[in-house]
Amino acid sequence: AGAQWWLNEVEAVSLASASEEFVVRDAWDAPLAVWLRGQADGFSLLDAAVGALNLHKSDVGPAQQARLGKLLVRFGFKAYRGPRPDRVWLYRKT
Repeated sequence: AGAQWWLNEVEAVSLASASEEFVVRDAWDAPLAVWLRGQADGFSLLDAAVGALNLHKSDVGPAQQARLGKLLVRFGFKAYRGPRPDRVWLYRKT
């Protein structure tokens, strides 16, 4: 009882850097990373799909949105609700 079972900050950073080599890369990583360098906060998944991946709007379904959303989180972005009246989900760097 009383033993710390979670990682401290130093251990967590060390684990993250050690496990980086085992991350499975996605084919969308490179084009998305290039596109994100020039983006300001406040872009949508559709903006990223069309701008970074050259997908047509009609080709962006739930599966593509989920895949893209996971990549954006991995790149350090977070979703938030945009302004009214549309209230679409937008992304910004955390």
